[in-house]
Amino acid sequence: MKPNSIQGKLAGLSIMVVEDGADNQRIFRHFLKMAGADFVIIADGPSALERALHDEGIDLVLMDIQIPEMDGYEVTERLRQRGFTRPIIAVTAHTLSMERPKGAKAGITDYIAKPIQIETLIQTILHHTRADGKSSAPAEPSPAPSSREEVQDSSPYLQSKYHDKPMYRPIIIEFVNSFQQRIETMQNLINAMDWEQLSVAMHQIKGAAATYGYPQVSEVAAQMEHTAKEARRDAHAVHAIRQQAERMRGMGLRMKVGLEEVENRSV
Repeated sequence: MKPNSIQGKLAGLSIMVVEDGADNQRIFRHFLKMAGADFVIIADGPSALERALHDEGIDLVLMDIQIPEMDGYEVTERLRQRGFTRPIIAVTAHTLSMERPKGAKAGITDYIAKPIQIETLIQTILHHTRADGKSSAPAEPSPAPSSREEVQDSSPYLQSKYHDKPMYRPIIIEFVNSFQQRIETMQNLINAMDWEQLSVAMHQIKGAAATYGYPQVSEVAAQMEHTAKEARRDAHAVHAIRQQAERMRGMGLRMKVGLEEVENRSV
């Protein structure tokens, strides 16, 4: 899919996005607006259930599975029980082979894997909403970044794999410019030895970095998430956390330099 080929692709569609994560909300907001869809973002299960049952204009639902108060499967099952027949697309970070049996029972129509691949998102929506034959089959998912991607620290800068795609640029800039706040939060949690919240914070960075095209950062965050869970039981893990945190700080600086390099080339 070419850089601007999603422009207006979803014009005339009304989409309800059920997602509580700020980064994924930002992704959906940016690309659904670019694609011309009308959309609303709901952050919890009960509100999603209420909105879907009373808004007859909704053409399709994008349903995160892990949402507060009532998970995506329960919301979907209740909607189907109440006669909601429009497509519900599950958005999940879990292995799809594990999710499909649950989804089939609840009434899920299709799946999109996290980190979100924009081409797959747009074409899956079109497949389930258009009857003009222009999108007769769902897109083959783009290869997701490997959870074991090799992390290189030698380069003086770090660039998003989407750095040459103009449609990604605004959200990449926002992610990189706000990354220092995440680093400060990380350090505060380490100082407080709050391993549970550190694990949560690293889980969020893991998903966000992969979505914004920084698989190396995602991998280090995944390592820290695992180590933080271990630190609750193993004091020796604290040393590893401090080493991983130093790498994360370095990556934040290298992302900033990489962003400046891209901006200088575009001038």
